[in-house]
Amino acid sequence: MTNEFAMILEFANNGNLRNALSYKFNSILWNDKIKMLYDLLFDLKKIHKLGYFHKDLHSGNILLNYTLAYISDFGLSVPANEQKSDNKVYGVLPYIAPEVLNKEPYTSSSDIYSFGIIMIELSFGKPPFYNRKHDLHLALAICDGLRPEFGKGTPEVYKKLAYRCTNANSIKRPTADELFDIIGFWYRSIIFEKQEEKFNYNGKEIKPYLKRLI
Repeated sequence: MTNEFAMILEFANNGNLRNALSYKFNSILWNDKIKMLYDLLFDLKKIHKLGYFHKDLHSGNILLNYTLAYISDFGLSVPANEQKSDNKVYGVLPYIAPEVLNKEPYTSSSDIYSFGIIMIELSFGKPPFYNRKHDLHLALAICDGLRPEFGKGTPEVYKKLAYRCTNANSIKRPTADELFDIIGFWYRSIIFEKQEEKFNYNGKEIKPYLKRLI
C-alpha cells in the first residue's frame, strides 16, 4: 500500500504530434491536420473555461490516439488567480508568447500564441526554429516579431489565422472559443461540403487546398 497518487491514462498508440511529424509528415493530409487542430481546441477551450492556463503547449505534449488528438502534461497548469510571481519563464522557447518572455503575466492568450505556433509547425513539418539555437538571441528575435516559416502550399486563409494567433499584441489574438468555431467550420466544410458564409471564412476558400491533398 502507498499513500501516493497516480494517474492512469489511455495509451496513445500513435505517440505524440512531434514524433508523427518527424516520421510521417508527408502522409498527414490537410484534412487530418484540421481535425487535429479541432480536437486540440475542444480541449483548450474547456481548460480556459475552467479558468486555467496550460502554460506548456507544444507538439510534444499533444498525444495521438487513433483518430483523436488531445492535450497532455498539465504540470505547469495553474488557475488564473494563482500565478506565481517569481519572474521565471517556463516552457519550450519557440512556443512561448513574447509577452511571457518579457516577464508579463501569463494569460489565456499566451496559450493561443502557442497554438498558433503549432499551426505553423503542422504546415511545415519541422520544429519551429529547428535551425537556430534556443537562446537569448532567439528570445529577443521572437519579441521583435520573428515567427517560424510555413510549409510550401499552405492555404492563405490558414496562414492568416495562424498570424492572428501569433500576433505580438495578445489582445488581438482570437479566443479558444472563436478558434473552435472557425476551425470547426473548416472541418465541417470538408466533411459535409457546406458552402456557407460564416465568421468571414468561406468554405470555398480553403476547401480546394484541402481536397487537393485528400
